[in-house]
Amino acid sequence: MEPRDGRDEASVRAGVTGYREHAISGVKWTGGSTGIGMAIQFVQMAVLARYLTTEDFGLFGEAMVVVGIALAFVDLGLSPALVQRQETDTATISSLFWLVACISGATGLLVWSSSGFVAAFFEAPHLVEVIFPAAAFVVVFGIGQVPLAVLQKALAFDRLSKVDIVSGVLGAVTAILCAADGFGARAPMIGLLVSGSARLLGLLFYVRMIWWPGLHFQVGEARSFVSFGAYQTGERFVNYLAANLDFVMIGRYLGPAALGPYYVAYQVVVQPMMRLNPVLTRVAFPVFSRIQSDDAVIVRGYVRIIKLVGLVALPLLIGMAVVAPSFFRVYLGNAWSEEDLRLTITLAQILVPVSILKCLANPLGSAFLAKGRPDIGFSLNTGRLVLNALLFWLAIQSGPQAVALAYVASSLLAFWAGHLALRRVMPLGMAAVTKAVMRSLFSATLMGIVVAMTQLVLTGARIDPLHKLLFLVSLGGTVYFVATFRLERTFLQDIRGWIARRQEDR
Repeated sequence: MEPRDGRDEASVRAGVTGYREHAISGVKWTGGSTGIGMAIQFVQMAVLARYLTTEDFGLFGEAMVVVGIALAFVDLGLSPALVQRQETDTATISSLFWLVACISGATGLLVWSSSGFVAAFFEAPHLVEVIFPAAAFVVVFGIGQVPLAVLQKALAFDRLSKVDIVSGVLGAVTAILCAADGFGARAPMIGLLVSGSARLLGLLFYVRMIWWPGLHFQVGEARSFVSFGAYQTGERFVNYLAANLDFVMIGRYLGPAALGPYYVAYQVVVQPMMRLNPVLTRVAFPVFSRIQSDDAVIVRGYVRIIKLVGLVALPLLIGMAVVAPSFFRVYLGNAWSEEDLRLTITLAQILVPVSILKCLANPLGSAFLAKGRPDIGFSLNTGRLVLNALLFWLAIQSGPQAVALAYVASSLLAFWAGHLALRRVMPLGMAAVTKAVMRSLFSATLMGIVVAMTQLVLTGARIDPLHKLLFLVSLGGTVYFVATFRLERTFLQDIRGWIARRQEDR
């Protein structure tokens, strides 16, 4: 039986295979750059912990809330709309570029001019000094969004990965040098500005091979992107505010000294997974967008993404929950007080379920966008924002640990609601999602039990903390590998086959 669009079955199969090969190549390149980026961030945070106080980290966390809100508006959602649109001429892309550049400049100016208000809101006068480089970062980041979209649309993940790596290294080196020179909370923000500037230059360097912004600007050409972009902007703003309302509440009512340990715990436990997920979603959105009319193919791809996310994320997060007491004593060194160290460990363990649920829910956004339904994501995130505001308000007076527990409850409800809404756009239920991760969850849980029992046995033993941590990590990795190899052998062979076919095609 031929497809409804008139193509023969062989053509459809060849097209699907082509998209799959693009996806595999994208995952390889983006995965490599993200892994390197996570390593850079990991080292940067560990070094900065030797120079910065918990209050410095808290001030930086407060500034990043402002940056994140601003970044939701820098392109008004026009760059994701560009990726989603299947056909766009170069003149229209130029119009989008100049429009986004103007919006980015205005947004950065607004951030700079609001520094006094932000400092007064958080009751942190020194925050003004951190906001100034943050405003410049907003501008350079926003200008790079349309070149980024053009490269994503062309599936040029190899070039994007090189840009990410170089800009990440430059930013980390700058942040560490500034911290060592006594810049305090400004150090990581200056590093972020250097990283963003390098990113913009790299994107412009590579996109010139595909497109270059001409001296052309017509507002009317961007009008057709606005409807999609408006929903995407609203969704991003509400999503970011919902995801970072805990920072706002803790910073406002408990102060930067209380936010510091929470921020570090979040950066170690949740943020790396949020960097890991775009390895798949950055690839999934443009690939799904090219096959947006074929629900069966998208469903199969979605389940594979969930399965792969679970395979990677579950052992890392469950392992972190178990070894957190050993890990943070090595990672943060001796610069922090025992009280702050214990608080950071507790918060990291509580936030592990939040990170797991965020990982498994992350591909939802790509599915909604690819189907041209950003309104669903906007509605879901609006509900999550209201729920978070209520739960965090009830928890804030009991301290950051209570806020973290409230975040767990909110994440559970959001995960359920998101997959319930997914059934409105494609035939995929919660049962299929649960089945996709069940074996990885079993292997990771088994690993966690073995590592926890071993750690308990080693309590009080005179072992160097670093050596103890390395032993526990090695033991956990071995247990998980053996269990996964027995339970997920077919899926692992599929992954190996995809990689082998990609190498043969080269």
